[in-house]
Amino acid sequence: MSEDPAILLYTSDFLTGTIDLTESQVGKYIRLLCIQHQKENNEIPKEYFNEKVGCDNILRSKFIETDTGFYNKRMRKETDKRKAFSDSRRKNISKRYEKSTLVPTLVPTSVVLVDNENEDEDINKNENKIPPILEYVKKYCEDRNNGIDPQHFLDYYESNGWRVGRSKMKSWKAAIRTWEKNNARTQINSRMPRNSNAKCAEGATAKPGEFDEGVLTLEGVRTS
Repeated sequence: MSEDPAILLYTSDFLTGTIDLTESQVGKYIRLLCIQHQKENNEIPKEYFNEKVGCDNILRSKFIETDTGFYNKRMRKETDKRKAFSDSRRKNISKRYEKSTLVPTLVPTSVVLVDNENEDEDINKNENKIPPILEYVKKYCEDRNNGIDPQHFLDYYESNGWRVGRSKMKSWKAAIRTWEKNNARTQINSRMPRNSNAKCAEGATAKPGEFDEGVLTLEGVRTS
């Protein structure tokens, strides 16, 4: 079983990554992720995986096969990240106790399991500086498998002074996730029948960054 009983779940990322899955596939997918996290080697046994997934190539594509089992790349990354974060907190607490007169023999795991939305900044502050370097943006996009062109992202925000709407950008990673949502919306709109009576017009288009200002172009008409 994983030493740390929890990881951070980015709900927006999960919804974007499972947009093409059926409800049944989503149920199997989340169960497989949970089982991977609970395993000490962070892998799903082959026999169990093959029994649950069968010939579902869509689900299989979300996992990497090894000699001993299967694992999801993002789940392994978040598990390792959480472990590093917990270990750093445990060491800091131990150091504080060493300076005091009361030195415990064991620091409870529950003491250090504190949710921290800024753990990325604690682990690598340089990675979150604005503007970011191409290497960081490329790695982030590859890890999330979002299909975003890192150079295009940098060029776009370099041209507008790294602003989101009228405000100065606070997190380039959040901007990347916004682009992902916009791409997902565009995919959904493109699947709508041409004779649909839905509110979204047939010619609706969204340019990169437009949703940053809450603007959508519908057949040449700007609405806010």
